[in-house]
Amino acid sequence: MSDTAIHIALCFHDPGGTYARHAGATLASVFAGASQPVCAHILHDDTLTMENRLKLIQLADHFRQTILFYPVRQVDYYRDKSPAPAISIGTMYRLLLPELLSLEKVIYLDCDVIVNLDIAELWDIPITDHPVAAVPDQVITSWPPELCLSIRSCQINSDRYFNAGIMIMNLEQIRKQHRLLDEWIRFVQQFPQTIFLDQDILNKLFQTRCLWLDAKYNRFAGWDHPPIDEVSKTPAIWHFAGNKPWNQHVSAVDLLYWRSLALTPWGEDVLEEAVRVMDETFKILTRTMDSEIREIKNSTSWRLTEPIRWIATKLRGQ
Repeated sequence: MSDTAIHIALCFHDPGGTYARHAGATLASVFAGASQPVCAHILHDDTLTMENRLKLIQLADHFRQTILFYPVRQVDYYRDKSPAPAISIGTMYRLLLPELLSLEKVIYLDCDVIVNLDIAELWDIPITDHPVAAVPDQVITSWPPELCLSIRSCQINSDRYFNAGIMIMNLEQIRKQHRLLDEWIRFVQQFPQTIFLDQDILNKLFQTRCLWLDAKYNRFAGWDHPPIDEVSKTPAIWHFAGNKPWNQHVSAVDLLYWRSLALTPWGEDVLEEAVRVMDETFKILTRTMDSEIREIKNSTSWRLTEPIRWIATKLRGQ
């Protein structure tokens, strides 16, 4: 591993075996734009299949990057303790990063994130005096009142609430002062009404000491996006914090997700999957599209980038 490597971390729980591909899209977006070596640290449980693990390794090898795996075995523990079972167990694994990674710092990324800039830009931001660096939550003002009330009832300032889906974590400082998992357990016991679990405890502990980042490092797709022709030209880290592009069309930023997925070992069927999502969302595609798909895939000019151009054309209504 290079001494100049940028360290990123992703965490996920994948009982259906389908979520690893989204982590793959996130990784591909990082690798494709990185100007320096990247080491990806993957926290997972036994739901990560060997097939998906090998595909993640294949992806890293393709970009000549490094990937390391850290098995987390507290699945039942998290499930039993979680007051909000609808939230993935995997989101809690980030609380183990200071203990599992013997690094000074790491960039944490959710698996519904697409990086459309050089990750070195974020890595090079100094956070020596701060435990975390993050972006203020950009949509909290539009949340239902009961959600803001829940945050405030946990003694958290909703006016200084950050989104924890993208963070620089000062692991060295956190290790010296905190044991995040133990503090989360005490937090849940004291405030059982907590909704956002690990994000709430991270705000409880760090929001007054957080280094605030520019909004471009955590832009919510669907809430904040440029016109379709400008998406790929807009340097930002895009976060599908609500609806997911693999479930329904969210915004023009979907194209970045599909393009990144096309760069992964899961990318063979990216066109059909994208069409399925858009068909279910808009009902604008007809049966005649089946022949168009076959024609594109059978053409000698077929490249992985072609699905994105084709999807963009359909989104423009041409």
